[in-house]
Amino acid sequence: MNLALWVGRALVAVVFLYSGALKVSQSREKLLAMGQTGAAVFPLPVLRSVAFCELLGAVGIILPWLTNMAPVLTPLAAAGFAVVISRTT
Repeated sequence: MNLALWVGRALVAVVFLYSGALKVSQSREKLLAMGQTGAAVFPLPVLRSVAFCELLGAVGIILPWLTNMAPVLTPLAAAGFAVVISRTT
């Protein structure tokens, strides 16, 4: 069970690291061409702040539990991802 949780955390972290890195580094036109339809709806500063939160959340879902320092942050990061996913779909 522990291995399954780590694999799940790693997959979620990779997905949100990729998504956040794209939103931070690419232009709106390139994001729309890649299928990121939320880039058309939200202003660019909002999109960049969401991307920054995704990057922080990807670190927050792995690092606290791995270092055993404030492991309560891991489920909070997962809850934040749930909010991001529910608001963008």
